[in-house]
Amino acid sequence: VYKWMFLAVLVSMGVAYGVGSSPNLIEFFFTGVLKYVVIFAPLVAVIGVSIVLNSDPPKEIAQLLLLGFAALMGLSFATIFSTGTALRLRGVLLAFLMLI
Repeated sequence: VYKWMFLAVLVSMGVAYGVGSSPNLIEFFFTGVLKYVVIFAPLVAVIGVSIVLNSDPPKEIAQLLLLGFAALMGLSFATIFSTGTALRLRGVLLAFLMLI
């Protein structure tokens, strides 16, 4: 269980950092109507994942749902990386690494 939780956090961090550090991707995802899709997509995903998990899917499907949801959360957290200063981001990374 902890291995998958750790992997989900890494996926979320990777997506957030990758999108948040690219001005082109930030402009694409967080301007116009698409920003509302990115904001509300995790809510819709929680409902969808709950429905799928209640139908008792195979383990591989549940793992893919976890990693997909983690990537989606990383996308919605990308604005933190785009607006945060390097010093604050370094502090967050160090705090995360101390938890490991």
